[in-house]
Amino acid sequence: MRILVTRPEQSGQKTAQMLERLGHQPVLLPLAAPAHHPEEMLDRLARHEGALAVTSAVAIEGLAMLGDRLLPYLDRPLYAVGPATAKSAEKAGFRQVVASSGDGGALADTIALHHETAPILYLAGCPRAKTFEQRLTERQIPFTVCESYAMHPLVYDRDTLRRLLVDNPIDVVLLYSTQTARRFFDLPIFAEMPGLLSSPRILCLSEAIAATVPPQYRRHAQAARSADEASLLALLPRS
Repeated sequence: MRILVTRPEQSGQKTAQMLERLGHQPVLLPLAAPAHHPEEMLDRLARHEGALAVTSAVAIEGLAMLGDRLLPYLDRPLYAVGPATAKSAEKAGFRQVVASSGDGGALADTIALHHETAPILYLAGCPRAKTFEQRLTERQIPFTVCESYAMHPLVYDRDTLRRLLVDNPIDVVLLYSTQTARRFFDLPIFAEMPGLLSSPRILCLSEAIAATVPPQYRRHAQAARSADEASLLALLPRS
């Protein structure tokens, strides 16, 4: 099957490799690219004591840019959404990584189970869903936010979109965030060709993402049982 991967380039390449091993043909269409703020992260790390939290592996990519300057902070507890983000943190050198299952709300619940009392430093992206921050507040867990990267939309010309989506039709679309889903359905080619998404399956990392699918396509949408890539890819038909 031809499977459209809408993740940022670096994480999208990893997904593409997994899809190829499963016998599928990945098609990369990153809809945003991160602009990292490593110096801001370093400043906040130096002024913060206690655990860290990340809801995306993109934040770990920014930390990795610090190189040896990250060494003094690798013994800090780090809470990560899902096993894939946790694995990225371990590869970056963090020695106390705790993974949650599910979305940002589940991550806040995991932190609560560990009875963290010092403020959590949340290495966040912009824009972002506020699920994690809202659940921390509900749990009365103190936290501060460091916007460690910003996601900037990528723009594609009409010919590129036709080549990727029309000349060789897509069988499945993978959506990993609400922001990505909105950018995807806002692509001008769908206004020009409203029937283009009449048949592909639209697989979403969470129910919240599935809820952003426009009504005319929602019957093709399906959400993963838990907000991790293994659950998402488990929705693919066996080839």
